[in-house]
Amino acid sequence: MRIRHLAMLLLATSGTLGAGTPHEISYLATISGSCSGLVIADVEQNAECPDKLLNTAYADNYSSFKVMTKNGMVISFFGYDHEAVGDTAHLTVERILITPVPKEEPGDTVVSLAKKAMALTQDLPAIGDCEYSNPALPDSHVNCAATAAGKTYSFKFHPTDFQVAAPSN
Repeated sequence: MRIRHLAMLLLATSGTLGAGTPHEISYLATISGSCSGLVIADVEQNAECPDKLLNTAYADNYSSFKVMTKNGMVISFFGYDHEAVGDTAHLTVERILITPVPKEEPGDTVVSLAKKAMALTQDLPAIGDCEYSNPALPDSHVNCAATAAGKTYSFKFHPTDFQVAAPSN
């Protein structure tokens, strides 16, 4: 089970935006807090709501919010990040990536599991929005909602802490 979570973390931090297009990562932020309203393909899944999000910002103004459910599935909301107005910013969601938990077999490594997960990933064109505020401020939030393949994907997140890491060059 530990190797599976490491593989999913590797996948979640990869620098791709849909269809495997590489993007240079500006920073990664791990955001801790409470989640509610998790909907995956029209199915409410609050029991799978995580206590952490991963926000990845790319040098070309794209960004993503990635939710890793308690069973290890990663739902990624990717899109164009707009400049904040006041304390609130918006990400126009263009793609939803759904990465299921791959079956772990004897001899699997973190890298082999991440490759299996990427091969199983569904890359769906989407229309939606993530509204978010600075996680360092009181009453901050991350609310994402999008439609992909005729299904709704959404979550609400209330940050309590965050850590930012800039990639080393």
